[in-house]
Amino acid sequence: MDAITLKKALKTIVEAHALGITFSTKVNEVRDGREEDETWFLLMPIKGFLELDDGVFQAYVVECALYQKMSIESDELDRDESISLLESVMTQIFSEFHQRHVLGEETIDGINLSLEMREDPQYEVDFDKGPDNENLVTMTFSVTDEFAVDCSTLSSVFTYA
Repeated sequence: MDAITLKKALKTIVEAHALGITFSTKVNEVRDGREEDETWFLLMPIKGFLELDDGVFQAYVVECALYQKMSIESDELDRDESISLLESVMTQIFSEFHQRHVLGEETIDGINLSLEMREDPQYEVDFDKGPDNENLVTMTFSVTDEFAVDCSTLSSVFTYA
């Protein structure tokens, strides 16, 4: 498993959501979006690291956000409804990811994603930001590949004199 496969897994889930969320990895694309009430899922670059535990295991930190631009005329009730929706949808996206790739063993492009939670998801809410009256819910979590890195193929990578 690698970070690209993890990204594809999240993108598949986000794009299957009934809300019609736009998936992106580009901050400017999300912030410059013109449509009010459009919901964006922003995936930041996935950070990989290694975990040592009777083998070498690949692990990743995932940082993402659901983002919605509100009308300038929106009031506190509109803001609260937007934030509530974003929190609910983020929970749904994470729950589906957990069901498919932590509890289950779904494949992405033929690669088995069998993950273990390393760090539970943490949410943060931010609202009324910038000139466009933006709301967002961010989430960070980390996962570890259930299977150790296959060291048997390393002999083809290294050549010693």
